[in-house]
Amino acid sequence: MCRQCYDEGKNVLYAMTTTAHANKHLNEVHQLFDPSLASKDTLVPGPASSSWDLIRFKELLIRWIVTMHISFSQVEYEAFQSLLLYLNSQLASHLPTSGNTIRNWIMEDFKQRQHQIKKELRLSKSLIHFSFDMWTSPNSMAMIAIVAHYVSYTGEAKDCLLGLKRVLGSHSGENMARSVTTVIEDYELKNQIGK
Repeated sequence: MCRQCYDEGKNVLYAMTTTAHANKHLNEVHQLFDPSLASKDTLVPGPASSSWDLIRFKELLIRWIVTMHISFSQVEYEAFQSLLLYLNSQLASHLPTSGNTIRNWIMEDFKQRQHQIKKELRLSKSLIHFSFDMWTSPNSMAMIAIVAHYVSYTGEAKDCLLGLKRVLGSHSGENMARSVTTVIEDYELKNQIGK
């Protein structure tokens, strides 16, 4: 799945065994990377890039940690820090040295994205309908996914995962309802619920 397309509300899926199609898609559709321009001696954007951006660095580091399931404490290791400093010495005063910093960055990012979702849901042209899926994780935790379905302000049918909540106790409707109600309250959707 193309993450960039998914973030834009498009569902683009690929079945492949190599990265050639993905690279071509990223280059042609999103103009993100042209593998033919990179050589083994070239780094993009390069160690001496004059357009270095702390906000973009944080976004990319968070995305790598979250999508690859990397331990937050990874940033505390000297080998990791040395690698990043080799690529860009401007990072010296900005490199996080604690997993708690990464956790805080991720929570800030989550709150910003949640705010964007709340705004989009408030502007929806339809009531918000929900679907749920409950299962038990490999570590024996009962989890419920809460998904919103609506028509966006641009007229597109949209689906959005609003929460993955742990359900304590039995898989009863009452226990599930607590988790769902919490998400509805978090997103301020009480007056927009479809029937």
